[in-house]
Amino acid sequence: MDGQAIETVNVAAFVSAFDGPWKRISRQLPGHVHTQLLRRANGLLFFLVQDTWESERDRANAENNAEVYSFRHSLRTLVNCQQSLGIFRFRDQWEQDLNSDQTYRHPSELRNWQMD
Repeated sequence: MDGQAIETVNVAAFVSAFDGPWKRISRQLPGHVHTQLLRRANGLLFFLVQDTWESERDRANAENNAEVYSFRHSLRTLVNCQQSLGIFRFRDQWEQDLNSDQTYRHPSELRNWQMD
């Protein structure tokens, strides 16, 4: 999960990057389930990018993918700063053995779950 601060002039380009190139790239990545782009509610130009993967191995493999690297590198011209917030797991996963290779739940299965 990454937090990104964006200048006003770059918002459309940033959002378009996730609607176009990232959709194309992520569809080809084994284990990629979903990307969610959230914007801070108070109007500040801060975005949160949340990628959901079937496994930690799939996420790690994507980090080494040349197209993913190129895409992330292209975002550097659009963002003021980027901060990784780390890797998060659903509760049922972190309660299990951390070394197991369990799959993530798809966001559509989490109908009652909400972010504040």
